Amino acid sequence: MPKTLIIAEKPSVMTDLSRSLAKHLGKFEKKGKSLDARYFENDEAIITSAVGHLVELKMPTGPNGKNLPWKFDVLPAIPGSFELQPIEKTEGRLRHVLKQARRKDVELIVNACDAGREGELIFQYILDIGDIDKPVKRLWMQSMTTGAIQQAWDSLRNGEDMGDLADAAKCRSESDWLVGLNSTRALTCFRSRHGGFNITAAGRVQTPTLAILAKREAEIQAFSPTPYAEIHAEFGVNAGDYSGRWIDPAWKKDPANPLSRAERIWDKEEAERIRARCEGKTGAVTEEKKPTKQISPQLYDLTTLQREAPFTARNTLSFTQALYERHKMVTYPRTDSRYLPEDYLQDVIRTTEELAKSNLPVAKWAADSLENNRISLQKRVFNNAKVSDHFAIIPTGRVVSLAKEQEQHIYDMIVKRFVAVFFPHAEFEVTKRLTTINHGEAEDTFRTDGKILVTPGWLGVYGRAVGVASGKDELVPVAEGEPALTREIELEEKETNPPARYTESTLLSAMEGAGKLVDDEELREAMSERGLGTPATRANIIEGLLRQKYLARDGRDLNVTAKGQRLIGLLDEMDIKPLTSPSMTGDWEAKLHQMEDGKLDRQTFMQEIKTFTEEVVKKARAHYDEAVSRSFPPLKCTCPECGVTELKQTDATYECEELECKFRISKYIAGRQLSED
Repeated sequence: MPKTLIIAEKPSVMTDLSRSLAKHLGKFEKKGKSLDARYFENDEAIITSAVGHLVELKMPTGPNGKNLPWKFDVLPAIPGSFELQPIEKTEGRLRHVLKQARRKDVELIVNACDAGREGELIFQYILDIGDIDKPVKRLWMQSMTTGAIQQAWDSLRNGEDMGDLADAAKCRSESDWLVGLNSTRALTCFRSRHGGFNITAAGRVQTPTLAILAKREAEIQAFSPTPYAEIHAEFGVNAGDYSGRWIDPAWKKDPANPLSRAERIWDKEEAERIRARCEGKTGAVTEEKKPTKQISPQLYDLTTLQREAPFTARNTLSFTQALYERHKMVTYPRTDSRYLPEDYLQDVIRTTEELAKSNLPVAKWAADSLENNRISLQKRVFNNAKVSDHFAIIPTGRVVSLAKEQEQHIYDMIVKRFVAVFFPHAEFEVTKRLTTINHGEAEDTFRTDGKILVTPGWLGVYGRAVGVASGKDELVPVAEGEPALTREIELEEKETNPPARYTESTLLSAMEGAGKLVDDEELREAMSERGLGTPATRANIIEGLLRQKYLARDGRDLNVTAKGQRLIGLLDEMDIKPLTSPSMTGDWEAKLHQMEDGKLDRQTFMQEIKTFTEEVVKKARAHYDEAVSRSFPPLKCTCPECGVTELKQTDATYECEELECKFRISKYIAGRQLSED
């Protein structure tokens, strides 16, 4: 009897599929004596799984069949066709999956790996290395609930329809291999030219990401603080006291002077004169009150969730993946969309009904949303044009007790955002109070701001109530025409601050915007397809830079190490700017998206990558040839070991010329070049 083979990405998903598809295919029996050989089978189907990636691109070999030597002579390494090899630690599992795929009774194979580029790659590489040529269908799951799995099974996609996604997946893999291998080997050859083995890792995405941080670090190092003063006063009226800060009412924002602010006084003597003339004086008070509204934030995509969560990007993804895969409480997490399909309205209502029946703190707000018919087909939530293969991260309606506090925190974030998005705007009353002291020949103006939450709207879901807005003091009332007495006034000396170092949150934003910090929602959306990496890979890129010691954590800050600064400096010296260009790498990511949509062919993209790879190697080799042939004058300096009055100089070291003397010192220590002085 012909059977269908279903290949999941992980064993846990294999088990879930065996339970969820029993309604369609019948009860499954667990088989296999070892973990590597575990699978499920019945009369209709076989369900097995990978354990993530089972296959990788094979490393190149030299003419003698041995490992490719670390020499410029064999670069660039650009194979005519890419060969695959099993990943050593999972080779047993691969043998099992291929054994099932080759069974004579298997006539159809269903790809049930994660619904995305990497899931497609895992599956395609298994078929390719096994030379499997059988009909294929695609099980495209948005969540891991039984209902969602059964719904996906009822609408299996044709394997032919996944060709563009498979092409993009293979291009991503092959381009990372080409750029990473060749640039790493070229840079390592250059840095090892005086002996030793100075491995210098570089990559298509990680190096431009490092360049973003290195540029910020250079700005910080070059920053020179500028002193300025602010004047703060305490004013008294019949109802009590309030504080105000001196401002220049004529100030306007000047792009040519980004440090300028209405409250900053650059001349300390002028600031002291202002303070002295206002001391003990009375001022006239004017007020302007106006209502403002704050709309609820949109649903989460992965990058936004990682930015807002109080965990590392990698851990946030791990916790969210567990909520999706193990607990079935949220939808697919590796998404770059913040919208839902327009036919998902009834699913949203059903999920909200489940939340309303739960014991969660958000239950009463879910019930309120249902009672007041808040859930409607609004474009900022439901928009087919903004949804590709995956939609926003939302709860599934399944609610279970979570043992891990971190998972509970992530779930609370997702479920609150889901409920709050349908609530009305939060409404505030904003007060701008100006206290003006008239000296006859001059006037001094002090500004006081107040903000009161009048109608919580969506903020109620987050526990906010009517009253003073967070971080603001309630302003004491001032009667019309009542003067305000300056009770206290002081001059505060300050100085401008350097740009802030990146945190994981701000770096994720910069990666999403291909090097531009993107806070504006519309701009974020426009730049998202040109970002560095994808939502699913950005956390690993950051972790890779940390692991390779190019970055180091300092609390929440990410610091570029001396090793990282040296790499970016070396690439600048070699004029290999594209390898440090976030915009170019962002353009490549956009082209991979175009390929997924069938708008760009695989050959065109890979030719561009190959040309770039050749250029990287060419420039590194030219810099190498120049460095080794360059002659340096001897350094007039006493050898600390033997007392000789001159040291030999190479492009990388200072060393003693005496044969018996072993003194040698690198020109670069902790990423900085030694001064001859």
